[in-house]
Amino acid sequence: MTTIALASAKGGTGKTISALSFAECLCHLGRRVLLIDADAATNGMTLFLSDSILERPDRERALGLFESAGSVPDVFHLAERKSVIPAAYREHETVGTDINTVKASLESALSFAEAKYDYVLIDCQAGADLYAQKAIELSDDVLVFSEYDRVSVLGVRRLQGLRPELFGEPRVWLVFCKVLPAFADRIGDALELVKFLPPIPWNEEVVHAMVRGRVPIDMDRGNIHTAAVLRTLGALLSDDLEADIGTWRAGSRTRFVTPMDDQLESQRSILADLRRAYEAEEEDYERMKQFDKRGRMSGAISAGTLILVGTALLANGLIGTGSASIILLLALVSFVGSSLISNLQKRVARQRELPERRDRMDQLRLGIDETIERLSRLQSLRDLEVRKFDEL
Repeated sequence: MTTIALASAKGGTGKTISALSFAECLCHLGRRVLLIDADAATNGMTLFLSDSILERPDRERALGLFESAGSVPDVFHLAERKSVIPAAYREHETVGTDINTVKASLESALSFAEAKYDYVLIDCQAGADLYAQKAIELSDDVLVFSEYDRVSVLGVRRLQGLRPELFGEPRVWLVFCKVLPAFADRIGDALELVKFLPPIPWNEEVVHAMVRGRVPIDMDRGNIHTAAVLRTLGALLSDDLEADIGTWRAGSRTRFVTPMDDQLESQRSILADLRRAYEAEEEDYERMKQFDKRGRMSGAISAGTLILVGTALLANGLIGTGSASIILLLALVSFVGSSLISNLQKRVARQRELPERRDRMDQLRLGIDETIERLSRLQSLRDLEVRKFDEL
């Protein structure tokens, strides 16, 4: 069994969510994990898991780390291979609990866990309080979490200066957390007295998960944060995890890329449909324009024919002023006139529909342009995310 203490110089470094993320990854890789909330000031891990812990039927009688008075605290099982010892099962002040009884409770918990768990992760209080010191003394490895800014780095330096026997040992590692992805690969040596583990970048997906009360780990599909956490765990526990992490990576890359490729394919299908619809509208539009031209020519030909026929008949004396001649002329005029009116009506209808078709073509063209732009953005994002995933 390996015991790992997670410490920090100040609060808000992402230490607690990282402990939960580590546990999620380790359990997925088949390891048994016990989480211990040793933060007397905030009970942060207990609060994050409060919805689950409140479901325990005997919660009022259960004893957390700061309630067990030296005996083995009650373990709460979160999932297969994953358990937690809360700071307290009931809401009350835990700061001020006798340090010797807390140390005894920690020792009892670790003795109990020896044969049941592969890893114990102790979420310590920020700073160098006595509870954190005892947890660190009982741990095999110590991870000091820090944000990547001047105040946080100076806070770690101060912690090293105050307790060099705890934070200056070879078993101490520095982890930069909550790092913007753009800076994750630019972090250089900021401290001299500790070793570095790969940084853990945070993106919107991590923040959204935390807001919803979820651990931002996705071992099934994979995401950037999961790959980063596994990279950090792999560097710390390479002897135990290297093969399993390699196997996960081999399968997860396809699962990570597939949803993005599916989204791209969906947009390509939409683009193809829009282009087909545009081509059909354009073909109908051009056909209607040709019909309109033919209608105008047909009207002109009909009118010209009427004039030529009437003139020829008059010139040859075939019609005169008699009733029969007048009836024949009227019939001819009626036939040609009805043809002209019919052509005119069709032309008016087409002229009214042409602008409507033109508008539909413009809308389709706009949809095509927007889809092309969306495709370009999705492709760029996909390439960027895959590159980050591969680098992690």
